[in-house]
Amino acid sequence: MFIEGKAVLFALSFKDPKLISSAIRDIHWDSTDIGTLVRQNTFNSSINGQLELKWRFVNALRTLRAHKRGAQVATEQTVMLPKEVLECDRFYWRRGLAPRKDHRAIGEGLRSAAICTQLLEDLQGVQNFFLLSITIDNAIPGDLLRRIRLFTEAGRPLPNVESTIFWLPMSFIESRLIKDVPPT
Repeated sequence: MFIEGKAVLFALSFKDPKLISSAIRDIHWDSTDIGTLVRQNTFNSSINGQLELKWRFVNALRTLRAHKRGAQVATEQTVMLPKEVLECDRFYWRRGLAPRKDHRAIGEGLRSAAICTQLLEDLQGVQNFFLLSITIDNAIPGDLLRRIRLFTEAGRPLPNVESTIFWLPMSFIESRLIKDVPPT
């Protein structure tokens, strides 16, 4: 289970990927200050961006398992990324939305580094992965949870997203922690 928590309401951290895609759709890449554009895109830091990145790591891990037994780096080179993912990921913008297939060490968009070999081997044996989001909401942000874009490693929408992504209120965790902490 991969966990992403934000100490704000889910809606305050959620970034609409369609707004980001539409903002870059007509950009002429050769004459644009890419640095300014990159700084304006905070999608990867949003709660849905972080959950999507974690799921993309899962897909990279699954293709590593299928294609490169014994490899020490999870990369998106073997994953089919849909255009809507590429449009929101500022790390692909520098390449005009084209993944570098010749890059052997670093996973595109994931900013991955070499992972501890033992951990990578342990994760390769895992069959089921889940995402847990934690926010200060008092009720499940169901509409926004359903808008998180998860894809298969073949680039198709993940079926049954509801059985993969979950939410927990921060108050649930706080109430459990406070019981165990002696007063100061």
